[in-house]
Amino acid sequence: MALSTLTAFTIAAYPTTVEDPDAGALGDTFLFISPAGELSEDPYKEASAAFIEKTREEKGLSGPVAADTGEAAVEALEEEPPASDEVRFSVDEEEGWIEYLIKDDTVVLYNDAKVEYRDMVLTAEEIRYLSEKDLVIAEGRAVLEDAQDVHLGERMAYDLELERGVVYEGTTEAVSGFYKGRKIKKTAEKTICAERGSFSTCELANPHYRFWSPKLKIYLDDKVVARPAVMFGGDVPIVPVPYYFFSLRRDRHSGFLPPYIRYYRGGSFTVNNGFYWAINDFSDTTFYLDYDSVKGWRKAAQYVYRYGSRSTVNSIYASHQRERDTYIDWWKIYANHRQDINETTVVLAHVDIRNSVYYDEYFDEDFEVRTQEDLETFVDFSKTWTDIQLSAEAHHTESTQVTDGDESGGTETIETSDDVLPKVNLYMTRKELLDTSLYYQVGGYFANYYEDGENTLLKGNVSGSLS
Repeated sequence: MALSTLTAFTIAAYPTTVEDPDAGALGDTFLFISPAGELSEDPYKEASAAFIEKTREEKGLSGPVAADTGEAAVEALEEEPPASDEVRFSVDEEEGWIEYLIKDDTVVLYNDAKVEYRDMVLTAEEIRYLSEKDLVIAEGRAVLEDAQDVHLGERMAYDLELERGVVYEGTTEAVSGFYKGRKIKKTAEKTICAERGSFSTCELANPHYRFWSPKLKIYLDDKVVARPAVMFGGDVPIVPVPYYFFSLRRDRHSGFLPPYIRYYRGGSFTVNNGFYWAINDFSDTTFYLDYDSVKGWRKAAQYVYRYGSRSTVNSIYASHQRERDTYIDWWKIYANHRQDINETTVVLAHVDIRNSVYYDEYFDEDFEVRTQEDLETFVDFSKTWTDIQLSAEAHHTESTQVTDGDESGGTETIETSDDVLPKVNLYMTRKELLDTSLYYQVGGYFANYYEDGENTLLKGNVSGSLS
């Protein structure tokens, strides 16, 4: 496995004598590498040139290298592009240095140390590379990035050949979420084990929620398995479970959805839980079981399907909640459907009903939904022939308006309902009149209007135009 440095260094060999009787007459030799320019008059140029020339020979390069500054020597090493199995080193250009322990065949990097190998990049305050074992040991704010994820920890060890590693007091950031643990070990290409670890999809340093377990196993792009597990909201334990399974797959499949926790002023919170069921290629259903610390439990389901329509997705949503303190039952049904009977015949249906017009104002967190004043339910039929267009509809609208009340400054809420049952439109397409360059169009409509349940208006009209 080839070695190289990435930044410009002055290289000098300094002999030092140690007490080890096996060290030899001259003792171990260390290579101290410091930023280029510090030793403009390098007394060890010859030793530097010999070292560089030997390294070039090992790399299969030819030609002598003259004794020069470390910057020129490193440029000579980088004349050829790095090999695929090359290990690259670099440190801080101002304060970093590298030691090469010849006896131990170990390279030690200090101050903003960096090691690159294939698609792996490791940075830390200090890094040791044991070339015989192909092992890298990093200490102090260590960060390891590879093709799958990012690992952070105070200390880590990584086997370059096997591409396996262990992180102590670490955090792993992957596409699927964030993992923390006292000891995080990568046991296979896409398998991570964490001791006393936690998992969350929240990116905050102190996540809104997390699942903690003494034994956590993560199969990247597949699933998280914990036995046992405790769900935390912030630092507060909420639900202990003997077994926890969470899917990380990004393709369409059935499974539990990641929980979502929200906190509010005054100490209240909500926990949203869901299960997604991929029924087939054309339909799916999502079941919800949400908990509100003030209002209680809410049950809901949404069915989405692509039957009947060539251009859109149809859906049905229903929810129910019994308020904890008042025992009032709140419910809502919301649906959209388009039926393309054929290329010229279409039926549209929209349903929006609930036990109270205040349902969204009380439960929904979307501002636009909470402030809407009208609820509409309708069925519409349309048919087109060569020269005629026909449409028929039934329409129901519930409105809520808040107006100024009495002189005391209060407000008054007015609820009204309006219905159109039915309304029929019939029009002929624009046609030329007897080859005269004049065009005519004829049409009309009929409508029956109701207000608060009373028939208030019956209206019809027939009209034509000539142009």
